[in-house]
Amino acid sequence: MAKSSTMTFLTTPGGEELAIIPRREFEALKEAAEGAEHARDLADYRAGRIPGLTPDEARALVDAVSSLAFWRGY
Repeated sequence: MAKSSTMTFLTTPGGEELAIIPRREFEALKEAAEGAEHARDLADYRAGRIPGLTPDEARALVDAVSSLAFWRGY
């Protein structure tokens, strides 16, 4: 991501330090963080640290009236 030339820092009356950035930069940072979280979750799943559905559960999900109906009973 390119360095912002429009970043502003300020301190609230309560002493909290804030940074103000353009929305476009905020959205890019948010997407990057979400992508990193997804990558960590996928790595945890592949390493067996997060359980997946059993074959029977996967079949029940596919056969359910709706995915919501499956998850309500899960």
